[in-house]
Amino acid sequence: MAGEVTSADRDLYGVKSSAFGSVSAATITAVLDARYQFAMGYFAAHFDLPLVTLDVTTKMCVCQLADYDLMSYRGYNPEGIDLVIRQRYEDWIAWLKLVAEGKVTPQVVDSSAGSEAGVSTATPQFISDEQRGFSTRGTTDNYPFDGVEE
Repeated sequence: MAGEVTSADRDLYGVKSSAFGSVSAATITAVLDARYQFAMGYFAAHFDLPLVTLDVTTKMCVCQLADYDLMSYRGYNPEGIDLVIRQRYEDWIAWLKLVAEGKVTPQVVDSSAGSEAGVSTATPQFISDEQRGFSTRGTTDNYPFDGVEE
């Protein structure tokens, strides 16, 4: 929640508070909370929520996604110098998709028993069916798979 990613984190990893002008602290906190929940939707595929600790990369992601929302609320020029705001948003969405696919494992600690930083709680799934004749699996004739010629 927003307790996990604070306005101080956003000042450190994103756009400074002074850039938001008259946007209230309550609005900033609400946007951080919303973007944290949004990001956790991607994390849920491989981690038991809620997360106990976040790594810097995850905090940067949430902060910069929130920055995009806040700058959109305040107003910005997506074609000019503010283009980086939109590009960061797109990059972080791509990163979250990699997290959901299990191709990136952030150094977070989830709420599962004995969890360690950067260790996904997802378990592999093995699906098997009856032998269809494409291999010698389950037979006594394993040549050429057993390395012993007959």
